[in-house]
Amino acid sequence: MVNVDNNKITTFNESNGLTNNYIASLLIDEDENIWVATNSGLNSISLKTSKVIKFDIDFAINSPEFQISSAFKDTKGKMYFGSPNGFYQFTPQMSY
Repeated sequence: MVNVDNNKITTFNESNGLTNNYIASLLIDEDENIWVATNSGLNSISLKTSKVIKFDIDFAINSPEFQISSAFKDTKGKMYFGSPNGFYQFTPQMSY
């Protein structure tokens, strides 16, 4: 992530909160959080605080492996992430 105000670069990986270093898909929600689908779960990164939140089995993601380039955000802001077993749908504002 690059902060254009101060040109600071922040790298996100397993050592600072991502569930896995393999990134299958990225989406940005209406609050400018980055949603990162990996092959071990779904993560949300706040651009304001750099906080990483993990969404996995605790959030009813039974198969946390996500497929490459299989993410979609609809016109109402709902996000869909594809897995080998189908799609998981999230409403970002209701996920926190």
